[in-house]
Amino acid sequence: MGFQPNPTINPGPMSLYALQALRTRGIEPAQASRLPARVRSEDFLRHQCVIALSETEHHPIMERMFPEFAGQVHYWQVEDLSWEHPANATARIDTEVGRLLKEFG
Repeated sequence: MGFQPNPTINPGPMSLYALQALRTRGIEPAQASRLPARVRSEDFLRHQCVIALSETEHHPIMERMFPEFAGQVHYWQVEDLSWEHPANATARIDTEVGRLLKEFG
């Protein structure tokens, strides 16, 4: 999902780095080739856990577009690839997924 999916900013479906990291872990994501869908208010009501990468980038957008749900989002400190190397981003995501699994455990 995305706030404003845009082919100029996100020129395709899922990141090749993300796909490679998942496949290394034996995960083949369903619908990896589909383009991002625009997030809607209903999505925050329907899902028990919503995660946004990069609080710095996404929290202000949540406050502007969905202020009633901004406090319900789990923000992870994983920056876009223009700011963070893919290996570092993947390591941060691994750490956060581990924490999330313990939390839901």
